[in-house]
Amino acid sequence: MPDIQGAYARLFEKILAKKILFARVNSSTGDTGSLYSLYAKDVAEAKKMFPAQSDFSIGVALLDITDDGVAEALVLDDLPGYCGTGGCTLDIYKKQNGKWVSIYNVLAQGEIGLSNTITSGYQDLFLSVHTSGSPNTAVVRYVWDGKTYQPGEVMAVWDGTIFRTAQ
Repeated sequence: MPDIQGAYARLFEKILAKKILFARVNSSTGDTGSLYSLYAKDVAEAKKMFPAQSDFSIGVALLDITDDGVAEALVLDDLPGYCGTGGCTLDIYKKQNGKWVSIYNVLAQGEIGLSNTITSGYQDLFLSVHTSGSPNTAVVRYVWDGKTYQPGEVMAVWDGTIFRTAQ
């Protein structure tokens, strides 16, 4: 069985990416509580679909991706039943007037990386995305176009055992 975690680690080192570490949040209290509250409907649905499940947490990473001294929130909605072959929903929020406002969402699978480069004021992201055909996973650089993230350069393709890069 291939070492997918090791493959991501080697790829991220090669493309100068930092793996985003998500903290598990399962309460609507504390600093990240307002983010968890945004997923109340999803949590309620997940609890109905999977009553025997005990973990209804989401992944949250607070990172300053705009280099303005204020952290944005990256939220991985990986509740039971909310991920599929295309991955899980990754939402990005910016704080405006004391409230979290969604600025981007996408399906992502596998590891999520943060680039050392900035485009139009936002750090580039490396997302594993589902593609048609075989192999069906590629790591793509996403760049901010002034309004939203757009998929850009394909950095690597999973061949079933390792990530193959163009270089």
